Amino acid sequence: MQNKILSLIILLVMLSISILMLNSCISRQSIFDLANKPYIAVFNNSKEIISGKSVVSYGSINLYKEGKEVFTIKNNGFQNLHISGISITSPNNVLVSTQFILDTSSLKSVLNPGESTDFYVTFRPTSINDTSAILNIYSDDESENPYTIPITGTGIGSIIGTPNIKVFLGGYQIQNYDNINMGSRQINQYEQKQFTITNNGSTSLFIDDIYISDDTLMNDDDFQVIAHEVPLILDPDEQYNFSVIFHPSVDNNESITITIENDDPDEDNFNIDVTGQGIPNPVPDIAIYSGESEIISGGTYDFGVIGIGSSSQATFTIKNEGTAQLNLNLNPVNGDFVVNSLNNISLNPGEEINFNVQFAPSTEGIKNDTISIDSNDPDENPFIINVTGTGDPNPQPNISVQEASNNGSFDFGSVLIGDTKTKNFTII
Repeated sequence: MQNKILSLIILLVMLSISILMLNSCISRQSIFDLANKPYIAVFNNSKEIISGKSVVSYGSINLYKEGKEVFTIKNNGFQNLHISGISITSPNNVLVSTQFILDTSSLKSVLNPGESTDFYVTFRPTSINDTSAILNIYSDDESENPYTIPITGTGIGSIIGTPNIKVFLGGYQIQNYDNINMGSRQINQYEQKQFTITNNGSTSLFIDDIYISDDTLMNDDDFQVIAHEVPLILDPDEQYNFSVIFHPSVDNNESITITIENDDPDEDNFNIDVTGQGIPNPVPDIAIYSGESEIISGGTYDFGVIGIGSSSQATFTIKNEGTAQLNLNLNPVNGDFVVNSLNNISLNPGEEINFNVQFAPSTEGIKNDTISIDSNDPDENPFIINVTGTGDPNPQPNISVQEASNNGSFDFGSVLIGDTKTKNFTII
């Protein structure tokens, strides 16, 4: 049964194509092209609209009242139709939407053959005059892209009131071009502020868009405006909240300008300057000293020559010179060099801790080893100290007098005759 129905459909299609070719002298190639392309058709209240010719009139609408028209896009072709966008422009091709309001919330972007989708355009006059615009529908129908529809409407009546936009941050009323500081935030941290728009007028307020209009001093997308419901209409005393998020990615001062497009006759572009500062994230920074001398990771400390059976000890200081807590573990070393372990040590910024390294050579010759300190320092983990020393089987005594100068002399200076001056010397 299904095969019979399919055969009948194919027969009817072939018959229709044959009749079309005979009546209009369309070539076989043209028929082939038609069957392999989408074909857009647009309807208003079930009446087909001819691109560039049919005019949709809203008639006369009272000021700040609304007239809504539904438009239906249908794919009359044999391939999927892709709708890439819809816009409303003035006759000189400038974007306009303060009186003609576009609603594409239910619009499908892809239509199968024979499928249709709706969108809406509302005329809301704010002045007593004739208003006209062009409705543009963009698709992959190459023969009619864009599909253009002239739309017109007339505002009538008397102005008995106007909308009046007010913007608040908490209890603070923001004036046009006020500056709002998001504060200082560490890189990749968030700060969010909620703004409230109130219609303080006697007629409804149309909010067309809320967007970042100046981002020349912004890095990447460090500011974001969250205003999902826009465009929208606020009745008198009605409120709407939107948010601004600051998410710094650099260590710098940043700023933007946010514009609220609306139909308040005095403040149709309400602007807010927003600033914020990104600051570096706190990080630990390990530093190690031998006395007053800083040791660089990968550097070497030399114990010199030590007699076999003797030992020498050096003290090292670990300091946290960063801005966050330093967590570390000192790995033990055993052999000619001995280092006791330090486990799970935490140093706050500015804190320090000492550890000792002992060199006790057991055999003759040069000895080398490595001290490794694991930590959460982002660029010095692990911290490496190379240690070296020489074991001497016949160490020679090395006498020195601590108070004497390099040439073995000591100057008592000037002493009065008959007086004495005493100095103690230390032999080491």
